[in-house]
Amino acid sequence: MFLFSLLFFSSSFTTEVFVRKYFIVWNVGQGQWTTWTDATKCLHFDRGGEFFPQKKASKLCQQKEQRMFVSHWDWDHVGGIGALSKTSCLEKPPLGRSSKRKEKLIQGFSRCSDNTDLVTTWIPRLSKISNANSQVFKIQNVLIPGDSTIAEENRWSHEVPLQDVGILVLGHHGSRTSTSENLLKAMPHLKHAVSSARWRRYKHPHAEIISRLQRYKIPLLRTEDWGNIWFEQ
Repeated sequence: MFLFSLLFFSSSFTTEVFVRKYFIVWNVGQGQWTTWTDATKCLHFDRGGEFFPQKKASKLCQQKEQRMFVSHWDWDHVGGIGALSKTSCLEKPPLGRSSKRKEKLIQGFSRCSDNTDLVTTWIPRLSKISNANSQVFKIQNVLIPGDSTIAEENRWSHEVPLQDVGILVLGHHGSRTSTSENLLKAMPHLKHAVSSARWRRYKHPHAEIISRLQRYKIPLLRTEDWGNIWFEQ
């Protein structure tokens, strides 16, 4: 059973938060930046969006090992990487080549010397479609599919272990191009879906996805409504 927590840094925020396990979906507007953390490390999955809770994230991850996992090259997934401490290492860089401006964002970060056994990664075949190049990450009971398309979902849903997934970060922020009926059927224990988007401006999550989640009785949490969303693991 999941304990869902909305936590905010304040003068009364105790050090206990820094040593327990959490998965955080940061409120970055339209974009994606999520973090899994325990007492010794912060694993960041993408770092993009329109604005960044840099001070809160830095306080959470100070003096911890930090690793980056980047799904693909889109700005709303990579735009804030340059602000990360250069002591962070890059475990999963985005696939293929991109513009010099984007590639410069990850220059200066060393590759991690090993791979953590906490994360399962699915690697797609390279495509001319940026979203289809999204690497898919699973850490414990959390699925982070980037902007992976429905066509790609139909491939990796048979290869990534999904039976225990309880938290889904909606693909492409809730666009109708992701989060298919088949994907939801493959996650019988899904408890929460999270959209990191701004409906007022971009109309994500799309009405079709909201309706689909409702049919499956999956609660939808939106960073636009709640701010940074924390799940205690």
